[in-house]
Amino acid sequence: MITENLESIFTLAEREENEARKQELTDLILSGQSLLAVGAGCSIELGYPTWKELLEELANVAGDCGKDFNKKDLNRVDLLQYADEIKQYIEKKEGRLDKYYNRIYELFSSSKKAESNCTEFHKNLVKLPFKGTRRCNYLIFSGRKG
Repeated sequence: MITENLESIFTLAEREENEARKQELTDLILSGQSLLAVGAGCSIELGYPTWKELLEELANVAGDCGKDFNKKDLNRVDLLQYADEIKQYIEKKEGRLDKYYNRIYELFSSSKKAESNCTEFHKNLVKLPFKGTRRCNYLIFSGRKG
């Protein structure tokens, strides 16, 4: 079924090129010289917040620091800029960032929650011989020495 669909979508040359690239990626991962960069979606199943949920939590902290904090619609703003605004607001109102960092710690320090929600995908992912891991917006980033 899947092979039939691929044959109708991709030319033979495209399928062969894809197989060659897949083998090259496999070899690179097995060499132990690649870096795994995992998107936030991988940690949602573990009970950790999405980027928007994190910003909502931090906006709540800002709202607790001052009544004049203007919560924004997360679908209509630059999320990174908004994150900076939240942090700056909290620091301005509190004179320090203890509440900000404490909330982040609370949201991400629950390793028992993560362990209990760990799936086969997560277990298999950490078994792969990556040189390191980084959480970001890309699934796999790898590079070669030299």
